[in-house]
Amino acid sequence: MSWPKKRFFEFRTGHSSYLAFAVSLASFVLIVHRLLIERIPFLSNFFGDLPTFTIIFAFTYVPISILIGRWHFKHQYKIESTMQFVQNPGLIRAFRLILELQTGTANKEDVESFKQLLRELEKKTSFQDLQGPSSSNKEK
Repeated sequence: MSWPKKRFFEFRTGHSSYLAFAVSLASFVLIVHRLLIERIPFLSNFFGDLPTFTIIFAFTYVPISILIGRWHFKHQYKIESTMQFVQNPGLIRAFRLILELQTGTANKEDVESFKQLLRELEKKTSFQDLQGPSSSNKEK
């Protein structure tokens, strides 16, 4: 994988997973405070200024978000991963071939076809691309 492609991937990950998340959360707090808290006297008296509201918001919103995240991971993640699995024909084929090899029912033509596909993919992917951060060969 080329240097610009890696940097673009890292940019998208950093933006979508961290920066856009932080900006959207800050915007949400500011908008709720401006359009809800400041306009309703009872809420304005209870929550007070923006720093007080932000602290109260954080102490309630973060635990609620964690609980929802735990629920999502326990119940919905299985559904999401299953749907991603069934939409990946290469992975399905690989699992089928592994099962057939284990049970001795694999078709030799399927096995050779899959081996050829893997060889072609290996030619397109350098081993340097597959090395993780713990690899002894560091990126130049």
